[in-house]
Amino acid sequence: MPFLPMGVPVPGAKGQLRASHRELDTEVSTALAPVHRHERACPLTPGEVVSVDVPIWPMGMIWHAGEQLELVISARDLLPTAALVTGPPVFEEDPLSEAGSVTVHTGEPYVSRLTVSRV
Repeated sequence: MPFLPMGVPVPGAKGQLRASHRELDTEVSTALAPVHRHERACPLTPGEVVSVDVPIWPMGMIWHAGEQLELVISARDLLPTAALVTGPPVFEEDPLSEAGSVTVHTGEPYVSRLTVSRV
């Protein structure tokens, strides 16, 4: 993982979205850049399966043979923007142990994918 000069890890491109704000603006969204309306909350109900398009901030990285891409999905911001100045956050408990869960449905009939631009 690359590091900033202050020793803060930079995990690569980051994206975030509250599932309750998943409503897309279909007029301006593209396959690589979903744009959300953020006009109203669309709360989830337990057991409900919804499509969530998470925009990932553009970032240029060089990949060398044998390196791998890792996708991390969490219900918590694992590297808040402030951490770029103050250093990585220190959690008193496991950041993935908070109440609730994230379930990613894959395979038929659900279409899950990570779309990456290649130059």
